[in-house]
Amino acid sequence: MDLDIACRRPLDPLLEFPAWFPEASPLGVNNDLMASRAGHPVVELMIRNLEPRSRWNFLFPYVTIFWTTGPQFTGDMLFKWWAGHSTVIAETGQDTSDAWFVLPRDFYSEEYTFFGHSPGGTWHGQDVATVLWLVAHPAVFWGLVALVVIVLCLTTRACMYRRRSARHGEGRWKASEV
Repeated sequence: MDLDIACRRPLDPLLEFPAWFPEASPLGVNNDLMASRAGHPVVELMIRNLEPRSRWNFLFPYVTIFWTTGPQFTGDMLFKWWAGHSTVIAETGQDTSDAWFVLPRDFYSEEYTFFGHSPGGTWHGQDVATVLWLVAHPAVFWGLVALVVIVLCLTTRACMYRRRSARHGEGRWKASEV
């Protein structure tokens, strides 16, 4: 539980769930509040993947945190676990002690709540404004991506042309021409 989350009432009704994560908007899960029984395999999977995932580094610290330990990491780990276990559970009727649940937003909202959420974002730096602006303007984002791809393609093509020209002696003065 992050420090900007507060319990508003007893969590006893949530104890029946082996693991739970609050639903995020517009999709996915939040990772600022999670709970599970001791030794739950999803949490163990998350712990095993923290170190390998921490090697990723993106241009913006916000994106790096979001992807390596934040909501994207949590969602990826839940998907990874589900991809490996959903068929087994469905076919065998295996007990659900290793299941996990996504709590509806109502449990995490201001109306019908177990939790209150104070304004936080302590991990947000100056880069957040840029990232959020790009999210709000997807055409600009994809235009920048296209521009980067075009520049990379042209640069690669120019390098290949130079190498080929140098290998075949093109562009060099021949003794008979001097």
